[in-house]
Amino acid sequence: MNASVTKDLISQIVVVMGVCIGTWMLFVEPKAAALAEREAENAADRALLMAADFDRLRKVASRAPGIRESAAEIQARSALARDSAALYSRIMQLAQNQNILVRNLQPRAGDSGNADVLATRIDMKIEGDYEQLADFVESLRSVDAYLRVVSLSLVPIDSEEVKAATMQVSCEALAFRIPPELLHLGEQTQ
Repeated sequence: MNASVTKDLISQIVVVMGVCIGTWMLFVEPKAAALAEREAENAADRALLMAADFDRLRKVASRAPGIRESAAEIQARSALARDSAALYSRIMQLAQNQNILVRNLQPRAGDSGNADVLATRIDMKIEGDYEQLADFVESLRSVDAYLRVVSLSLVPIDSEEVKAATMQVSCEALAFRIPPELLHLGEQTQ
């Protein structure tokens, strides 16, 4: 009786092993082969990246028209938003040029929602006649910065002699962080 149990047990083990080997060959082996192929491709890609000729890459980048100049322009236009004293001085100068009375000029920290963008909010209350106020808002476009009007409200001043109004204006001055690599793109390094 012992011999027949051993014989049955051995035959069942052989069947189970056959099923396992067949399953492995059917499902696992193709995936393992594909994984090995992808790992070889990744290794080849890494080798290409490591062997890249960076001087040639810089020459190609220097041919990209205007990237460095555009980056420098963005950085220059962002400077005014980072220097709040200069920004307020420029706004006061525009108001003075338009004969606008500035009642209040308040800075507020803005949140652009992006670490690469600094937003400085400026709330102001100004007075003048309608044409002067319109000219002032138009003159904000002449500021060499990324300055945008966020909100504006106009309330007439009751006066029979002058057609004047009080204006609440909220602006945002934006400053963008430029990666230093863009500013030096295409330059030769010694």
